[in-house]
Amino acid sequence: MTAPGWYPDPSDPSRQRYFDGKAWTENYAPFGAPTPAVGQPAKPGMSRGMKIGLGVGAAALALIALGSIGSSDKTSSSSSTTVTVTRTVDVTPTTAEPPRTGPMTTIDDDGTYLVGKDIAPGQYRSAGGSGGRSDCYWVRLSGLGGRNDDIIASELAEGQQIVEILPADVAFQSKHCQPWEKIG
Repeated sequence: MTAPGWYPDPSDPSRQRYFDGKAWTENYAPFGAPTPAVGQPAKPGMSRGMKIGLGVGAAALALIALGSIGSSDKTSSSSSTTVTVTRTVDVTPTTAEPPRTGPMTTIDDDGTYLVGKDIAPGQYRSAGGSGGRSDCYWVRLSGLGGRNDDIIASELAEGQQIVEILPADVAFQSKHCQPWEKIG
């Protein structure tokens, strides 16, 4: 069983993600951030939802303020003029990706992927190095503790790579490899 703690985020290798011993949580931190006590994962900064909420709230307040300025009852003469201002705004609809319904069978990016949750066990193939590199590094892991004894098998080689990810593996890590496709 993998101990709770901060590990490289499988979906974004530029940050850490808290693993509670059973599953990934929604707690993220940049690398080098202080590690909180076990059971108390810190969530640095504002969440994306909090930022969106603050932005929507600020926009609503601005619209209310603009509306109240235009509805002033002050008149300086006995005649009044009504001016209607119309503004066309282009709105681009956004769509969120539907949530995955199961483990992936293609690995497109560098990262650490939990077997059975993020990726399906099986045989995978990569054409080799990516990002201007000729070598590709992969590792099968029995744990996420960052210890050498967590490594089941690994390879740093040039050219096509084939790896068998077993159901008993805890995770698979890939760096500088072209996409991995499940072939068996």
